[in-house]
Amino acid sequence: MKPKLIIVELWGLGDLIISTPFIRAASERYAVTLVAKPYARDLQKRFWPDVNVVPFVAPWTAFQHKYQLFRWPWSEILRLRRNLARQNFDVGVSARWDPRDHLLLTSVAVRRRIGFPRAGSQLFLNNPLIRPTAGSHRYEHWRKLAKALDLQIPDRQDILLPAKRKGIVLVHSGAAQRVRVWPLERFRKTVDQLRRAGFAVHVACDPDQRSSWRAMGEQDVLTAETVGELLAIIDKAAVFIGNDSGPGHLAAFSGVPTYTLFGPQLPDLFAPLHPASEWTAGHPCPYKPCSDYCRYPVPHCLWGLEFEAVWPAINTFIMRHSDTLERTSPQANAAETPRPCATDNQSLPARKAPLNGNHPIRVLHINNSADIYGASRNLLRYLRHVDRKRIQPLVLLPEDGILRKLFEAEGIEVIIHPRLSVITRRAFHSWRLLLFFLNYPVSVFYLWRLIRQRKIAVVHTNTGVMVSPAMAAWLARVPHVWHIRDWFQEFHRIWPVYSWYIKRFSATVIAVSNAIADQFQPRGRMMIVHDGLALEEFTVSKESLRREFRSAYGLGNDFVVGCVGRIKLVRKGQEVLIQATAVLKDRGYFVRAVIVGAPFQGNEPHLEEMKTMARQLGVSDRVLFTGELEDSRAAYAAIDMLALTSAQPEPFGTVVMESMAMGVPVVATNIGGSLDQVVDGETGFLVPPASPAALADAIEKLMQNPELRQQMSAAAVERIRSKFSLAEMTRDLENFFEKTATTNGKRAA
Repeated sequence: MKPKLIIVELWGLGDLIISTPFIRAASERYAVTLVAKPYARDLQKRFWPDVNVVPFVAPWTAFQHKYQLFRWPWSEILRLRRNLARQNFDVGVSARWDPRDHLLLTSVAVRRRIGFPRAGSQLFLNNPLIRPTAGSHRYEHWRKLAKALDLQIPDRQDILLPAKRKGIVLVHSGAAQRVRVWPLERFRKTVDQLRRAGFAVHVACDPDQRSSWRAMGEQDVLTAETVGELLAIIDKAAVFIGNDSGPGHLAAFSGVPTYTLFGPQLPDLFAPLHPASEWTAGHPCPYKPCSDYCRYPVPHCLWGLEFEAVWPAINTFIMRHSDTLERTSPQANAAETPRPCATDNQSLPARKAPLNGNHPIRVLHINNSADIYGASRNLLRYLRHVDRKRIQPLVLLPEDGILRKLFEAEGIEVIIHPRLSVITRRAFHSWRLLLFFLNYPVSVFYLWRLIRQRKIAVVHTNTGVMVSPAMAAWLARVPHVWHIRDWFQEFHRIWPVYSWYIKRFSATVIAVSNAIADQFQPRGRMMIVHDGLALEEFTVSKESLRREFRSAYGLGNDFVVGCVGRIKLVRKGQEVLIQATAVLKDRGYFVRAVIVGAPFQGNEPHLEEMKTMARQLGVSDRVLFTGELEDSRAAYAAIDMLALTSAQPEPFGTVVMESMAMGVPVVATNIGGSLDQVVDGETGFLVPPASPAALADAIEKLMQNPELRQQMSAAAVERIRSKFSLAEMTRDLENFFEKTATTNGKRAA
């Protein structure tokens, strides 16, 4: 009878694949029990059929709340301990230097406990080992464990893998952590180049990326719901291209050469186990390799890898394996060399016609972050359509990020100024307030010099939370335009002083809605310019997106109410929709609430409170949290109505505009910019804030009256076309900037 061995490997798919040679060797001599995440059962069938898999999602392997012990599933942990303790294991191993793994081995009374101690965990190990040298591949930890058990497992380069096979190029864009995902538009370019060269390419992704790929025109994108389905996709591939993630490791161990894009981690530690694997490592960072979180607003290490820098290496990798790759047609017998792409030293083509005749005025547009959200998305829409014969834009951001890439793709120059003085809640409730005041004069001087050197005619501050641009423009004697998209009344103590500062150092203050303009009393030197949309942006295959989204989230033919935005109690008010769902349940109606979005960092408890509320009200089966979606159009297509539940005024809700453009009726709270957007009883309903009963009444009306929903759908689209068109907004701003520059006699040379 074989002795009993328990193996603890509770982390990701890639970690399980790296442990596979050890598990196989151990199962020849031991009766092996593997404690791992549930998807290990899908791997068991192919890689270690004789192993007993005990599924367990360890709370200490989560990316959030791992140190909040009160959130741990203690009943499940105790049940696992009891079940494992009954098996009387002879030996237990963990390749992680994690005291919690070691404590688990001790708690189930394993007689011989082998591992790599850390932080005093040698107390739980009676056979501690010295870790391999720093920088060693994770596989070396398993080799050291094997040596301690007198097992033979091969060197990495000698692992036996399935034979080389013919197939397609598989491009997989997913990863468990967002910081490990190369931007999707660069994957899109890679796929396009490969197809131009005549190769058959399949695209696979994680579920949250599917709508984005659809929006980019990839209609046949594959999404595996299980590891078993992922294996079936990989079985058709001859080469694999993807992020540093589990699918790449699975492909490599299935005999598929891989090309990996490494960001936060190091290839030396986590290169896939195929000897023909290749990779590109992201830019250096003092914190690499990362543990769980990026210390910067965006992962510069990976997002800084431009397509033009990576493509030559991918192209070389593909050519090495071209004899195994299927082509899109029998005539494509040899790979064509793709057309050269623009390099970092080549300027990207501008969308507009070349400048000539009258010189355009130079406008400096300043945004408070490089993320995509309401204000930045509207600035991007405007600059994509601005007439470059009239306006020459220059954009300044406080950090690098996705917004910079999107602007540069439009041929717009971007400058990064990290010392830009930006008002944040975090800064004003901590010692960072001192840094804010220290940054202010530095930022003013930098911007003043930039305005003078670049002969800026107008400075446009895109949100109300940036303080230094107005003063810099005033000192440079250049008109400053402050675009207010923010609700400041909750800061009533400092608002009189700050509103004076805004008006004193601005030629004009633009407000996105009447509610925002009403914050300034009197209103002098105010103008209202509503944000606009191009309906063409929302002309998509709604029926197919609806079927796909509903199928992915199991919505069937239910009546679905959507709520899109940042997760935040009271401010965004998603809890009111949960309560309204419970009210409707009591009335005998089955309504599904789909809440799209994620909390800002630090607001994670808001999401947990909402989930707890749904359970307590008995509607957790009717409330779905999708997390963030890169493209929300699929969600708009899938829902029957949108609920804007904000208990504090939204300046001019972008989600209201986008849903109306998709023909979705809106029920919004009767405060803020919604009063300008929604025509009560015509394009939707307006209800009091923080009133679940009133929201439930409006949902019930729309649910019971399909004809009314159709009428409101058509009216919503028409309102966007007639009142909130992007063309009209762009024309108004162009005229305004020209008039402002001319009036002040500051035309650029």
